[in-house]
Amino acid sequence: GHAPLRQHLHRIKCAESPICPDCESGQETVAHFLIFCPALERHRRSLIYELKRDAKILEILLDSKDA
Repeated sequence: GHAPLRQHLHRIKCAESPICPDCESGQETVAHFLIFCPALERHRRSLIYELKRDAKILEILLDSKDA
């Protein structure tokens, strides 16, 4: 499956640019959206606080063959 993020939408010609609309500093990939986007840092920290988990869990989930 695909997420409706700019990199994919741009590839299928449904978005003009693959650049993240939130930070405008990188391509909006799944990894960028979940881990690296500086504009979403506050939301990630809040989620991590609520879940009481380490941010590395997202990287583990993304690297999992079962994910």
